[in-house]
Amino acid sequence: MQPGPAATGSRCWLVGFLGVLAALVVSGCAADDPRSTTIGATVGIEANGCSMVSEYGTGVAVNYRGETFVVTSAHTVAGARTITVHDADQTHPVTVVAFDPDRDIAVLETTGVFEPSGLALADPQTGSRATVLVWDPHQGITHLPTRISRLLRVTIEDIYVEDRVTRRAFEFDGVIKPGDSGAPVVDPEGRILGIVYARSRSRSVGFAISAPELGDLLDTVPSDPALREPASVGRCL
Repeated sequence: MQPGPAATGSRCWLVGFLGVLAALVVSGCAADDPRSTTIGATVGIEANGCSMVSEYGTGVAVNYRGETFVVTSAHTVAGARTITVHDADQTHPVTVVAFDPDRDIAVLETTGVFEPSGLALADPQTGSRATVLVWDPHQGITHLPTRISRLLRVTIEDIYVEDRVTRRAFEFDGVIKPGDSGAPVVDPEGRILGIVYARSRSRSVGFAISAPELGDLLDTVPSDPALREPASVGRCL
């Protein structure tokens, strides 16, 4: 039996209402989804000046004291004459405002055109679940589910292998490739736990600088933009 005009209209209205409701639900979930936020905050880093080809790494936008900075590993940008940040659609020049070869962290300031949603910092905890977000110039952003296996206080050489330094860091599970430096390790709430700086050559684990080290370096950046000056990025490795 075919439905009459009234029944057909009612069914169409119901389908349309459910479609709008579903769209609102999906939209709301997407807006609140930590994974969506972390993807938007993860960027590519391109450094030029130390060889005939570009050096690539990953960076992440950090919200600190109400401002957005991009954090990456210092050895990715060491000695570079030009540094460019890649987001989903464009490239943007940046200025290095802090460069620490002991912590292996660099802090970049954008020119105001590039304003990603910065992520907050959080202390890592042994055994907690996390995700490593890695940017690649050919594949874009990939996700590596992981777990923090242990917290460390590492005594290691600086990036120039000249001085012995101590860093707060942690070890996490997973295969890390050359070029993954600077990738953020984020918790399920989308907060930055650390920044990847090395991998093990004998085990399937990586190493990240803990978020408190990032906070300490960010504290050295003047809160008044007028007082900031470009930082030296040292020499090439």
